[in-house]
Amino acid sequence: MTTVSTIVYDAMYQAGVLGQDQTPSSGDTQLVLRRLQRMVDSWSNEKLMIFRNDEESFTMVAGQQSYTTSVLAGGRPININSMRVRLNNIDYPVDQIDQLKWNGISYKNTTAIPRWFYYDMNYPVATMFFYPIPYAAFTCYLYCQREIQGNLDMTTVLVMPLGYEAALVACLAVDIMPSFGKQATQQQQKDAIDTKGRLKRTNFVPLEMKTPFDQTLDLSNTFPYRGF
Repeated sequence: MTTVSTIVYDAMYQAGVLGQDQTPSSGDTQLVLRRLQRMVDSWSNEKLMIFRNDEESFTMVAGQQSYTTSVLAGGRPININSMRVRLNNIDYPVDQIDQLKWNGISYKNTTAIPRWFYYDMNYPVATMFFYPIPYAAFTCYLYCQREIQGNLDMTTVLVMPLGYEAALVACLAVDIMPSFGKQATQQQQKDAIDTKGRLKRTNFVPLEMKTPFDQTLDLSNTFPYRGF
């Protein structure tokens, strides 16, 4: 764990705009803090700020197909890793499908045990669509990923995996230097590129190759549905 103030001061020191025994002005501190906030937001779009895996649950409503992420205590996840629904102490896995496969389901009003879900990642509130529609009040459990969210201040405590603090300091130092009339050296640029590159390699997830023959759901063996 580390505080935002530590990252801000270390980045200013690494950028050569602050000495070890110096205290930055309020204006300079707020400038660097704003630059850090923008950088964190930008990294979130690159899926580099994932720092925790959460387990969430909510109670489904019989006959209701879609649920917004407002039903989740932690709000909108950036990714749902896996999902299951439970009824009468029996768990049923629910597989995620993409929009193309969701659109390929011609009749979506079937009611049974949910087998697939489509995650529409709209912002700021996303929506989960289920097929078939739950016929009872299932409890839905999902395992998801979330990034750093909200406005940072100097007292914010960040909980991050190994390597993130070094990358934030190195990249923030290079980012703020033009604002103080300085130019990053080759070594400073290399440190920023290397530390961020290691995070990208760590977070990289190979994509599954799609073919034109894998665009529709196989519904041939879905009747009768599980539990019926």
